[in-house]
Amino acid sequence: MLWNKVMLIYDGSESSLRAVEYVAKMFGKTEGLQVTILGVHERIPRHDLKDTSPVVDKLQAQLSSMEREVARGQARIMEAKALLSKAGVDEEAINIKFVERKQAAYKDIAAEAVKGGYGTLIIGRRETKSFVLAGGDVAKALLGRLKSHAVCVV
Repeated sequence: MLWNKVMLIYDGSESSLRAVEYVAKMFGKTEGLQVTILGVHERIPRHDLKDTSPVVDKLQAQLSSMEREVARGQARIMEAKALLSKAGVDEEAINIKFVERKQAAYKDIAAEAVKGGYGTLIIGRRETKSFVLAGGDVAKALLGRLKSHAVCVV
């Protein structure tokens, strides 16, 4: 684990935006900094819905809504990258990961933190119903699960 390898958990909420600002202010000019902006989105079921009926139409509308939310999440993460870059973080040092949730959000985040060798995790403090659950119970779970990592709750 490297102290200068930072994972920023981002969901587009006000608290995760504050986390972006925190990373920019605290680490913006740090040499050797590597920031990964991580977003976790819900799994979108894949179905071949060729028939039409009120039930199928409603299901298709729900799937379309989920797909639009994922696209909005990707756009928000790109905005976060632009904010970090504008604040002085080298654009080449900013990576993006937008992954499908496989288990509980905190478990996916913790697994990525260990696998990626991140030394510091930055997360917003409030829970949201957006495309990733950041803060709240997720922050508490990460604090309990990642004892050898620095977890900063903004």
